[in-house]
Amino acid sequence: MRFMAVGNVLMFIPLGFLLPLLDRRVQAKNMVFVFFSCSLLIEIIQPVLGRSFDVDDLIYNTIGAALGFALFTLFRMLCPKTVAGCRDPGE
Repeated sequence: MRFMAVGNVLMFIPLGFLLPLLDRRVQAKNMVFVFFSCSLLIEIIQPVLGRSFDVDDLIYNTIGAALGFALFTLFRMLCPKTVAGCRDPGE
Protein backbone atom coordinates (compact mmCIF):
# COMPACT_ATOMS: atom_id res chain seq x y z
CA MET A 1 0.00 0.00 0.00
CA ARG A 2 2.76 2.43 0.88
CA PHE A 3 4.53 1.67 -2.42
CA MET A 4 1.40 2.67 -4.35
CA ALA A 5 1.07 5.92 -2.39
CA VAL A 6 4.68 6.87 -3.09
CA GLY A 7 4.21 5.96 -6.76
CA ASN A 8 1.13 8.15 -7.06
CA VAL A 9 2.95 11.10 -5.48
CA LEU A 10 6.02 10.65 -7.70
CA MET A 11 3.94 10.22 -10.85
CA PHE A 12 2.46 13.73 -10.61
CA ILE A 13 5.57 15.69 -9.58
CA PRO A 14 6.51 16.29 -13.26
CA LEU A 15 3.09 17.85 -13.94
CA GLY A 16 3.52 20.28 -11.07
CA PHE A 17 7.02 21.20 -12.21
CA LEU A 18 6.69 21.29 -16.00
CA LEU A 19 3.33 23.01 -16.41
CA PRO A 20 4.43 26.32 -14.83
CA LEU A 21 7.90 25.96 -16.35
CA LEU A 22 6.52 25.96 -19.87
CA ASP A 23 3.70 28.47 -19.49
CA ARG A 24 4.11 31.74 -17.61
CA ARG A 25 0.34 32.31 -17.53
CA VAL A 26 0.01 29.57 -14.90
CA GLN A 27 -0.88 31.17 -11.58
CA ALA A 28 -0.19 29.63 -8.18
CA LYS A 29 -3.72 30.26 -6.94
CA ASN A 30 -5.15 28.04 -9.70
CA MET A 31 -2.62 25.22 -9.51
CA VAL A 32 -4.25 23.03 -6.85
CA PHE A 33 -7.50 23.13 -8.81
CA VAL A 34 -5.69 22.17 -12.03
CA PHE A 35 -3.80 19.34 -10.32
CA PHE A 36 -6.94 18.03 -8.63
CA SER A 37 -8.90 18.23 -11.89
CA CYS A 38 -6.27 16.29 -13.85
CA SER A 39 -6.19 13.57 -11.21
CA LEU A 40 -9.99 13.46 -11.00
CA LEU A 41 -10.26 13.04 -14.77
CA ILE A 42 -7.88 10.08 -14.63
CA GLU A 43 -9.81 8.52 -11.75
CA ILE A 44 -13.14 8.96 -13.58
CA ILE A 45 -11.76 7.26 -16.71
CA GLN A 46 -10.26 4.30 -14.83
CA PRO A 47 -13.54 2.39 -14.24
CA VAL A 48 -14.14 2.45 -18.00
CA LEU A 49 -10.76 0.74 -18.45
CA GLY A 50 -11.47 -1.95 -15.88
CA ARG A 51 -9.72 -0.32 -12.92
CA SER A 52 -11.30 1.18 -9.84
CA PHE A 53 -11.85 4.76 -8.71
CA ASP A 54 -9.69 5.41 -5.64
CA VAL A 55 -9.96 8.56 -3.55
CA ASP A 56 -6.52 7.90 -2.09
CA ASP A 57 -5.00 8.10 -5.59
CA LEU A 58 -6.76 11.42 -6.10
CA ILE A 59 -5.25 12.81 -2.91
CA TYR A 60 -1.75 11.44 -3.51
CA ASN A 61 -1.68 12.63 -7.12
CA THR A 62 -2.68 16.14 -6.05
CA ILE A 63 -0.02 16.13 -3.33
CA GLY A 64 2.59 15.01 -5.87
CA ALA A 65 1.71 17.79 -8.28
CA ALA A 66 1.78 20.33 -5.46
CA LEU A 67 5.26 19.10 -4.49
CA GLY A 68 6.34 19.50 -8.11
CA PHE A 69 5.02 23.05 -8.09
CA ALA A 70 6.94 23.74 -4.87
CA LEU A 71 10.09 22.41 -6.54
CA PHE A 72 9.42 24.65 -9.54
CA THR A 73 9.01 27.66 -7.25
CA LEU A 74 12.35 26.90 -5.61
CA PHE A 75 13.98 26.33 -9.02
CA ARG A 76 12.58 29.64 -10.30
CA MET A 77 14.12 31.49 -7.35
CA LEU A 78 17.50 29.79 -7.81
CA CYS A 79 17.69 29.82 -11.62
CA PRO A 80 15.46 32.58 -13.03
CA LYS A 81 17.37 32.79 -16.33
CA THR A 82 16.90 29.09 -16.97
CA VAL A 83 13.18 29.36 -16.35
CA ALA A 84 12.95 32.37 -18.66
CA GLY A 85 14.84 30.46 -21.33
CA CYS A 86 12.36 27.56 -21.22
CA ARG A 87 9.38 29.77 -21.90
CA ASP A 88 8.19 31.04 -25.25
CA PRO A 89 9.43 34.63 -25.70
CA GLY A 90 6.17 35.48 -27.48
CA GLU A 91 4.09 34.98 -24.34
